[in-house]
Amino acid sequence: MSASSTFEMEVADSLPPPPDRTGRIPAVAGESLLRALQRAGAPVLSICGGQASCGACRVEVEADWITRLTLPDKVEAALLEALDDPAPGHRLACQLILTPDLNGLRLTLAQSF
Repeated sequence: MSASSTFEMEVADSLPPPPDRTGRIPAVAGESLLRALQRAGAPVLSICGGQASCGACRVEVEADWITRLTLPDKVEAALLEALDDPAPGHRLACQLILTPDLNGLRLTLAQSF
């Protein structure tokens, strides 16, 4: 797949997701998860504009997908640790750059945890 390939990810706004609260959104390889979510109209905040300084775009990635993601850098890791109820599956959507191997990524939006 080329860098401009499109793919879909599955996004829920609660865990476990009720059938009517799960959706698939298109994404473009090379863009941030935050950008894909915003373009799709998902209710995700970004107070800092994607600079990894507010934590508002926190998502929870399902366990099966955690090892497929790049590790958070020091700035993201420190911010995630400082947020309420940190968990191993939490990431900042602004810091996750999408790649074709993340096709089908399953995650939950922060508003539900």
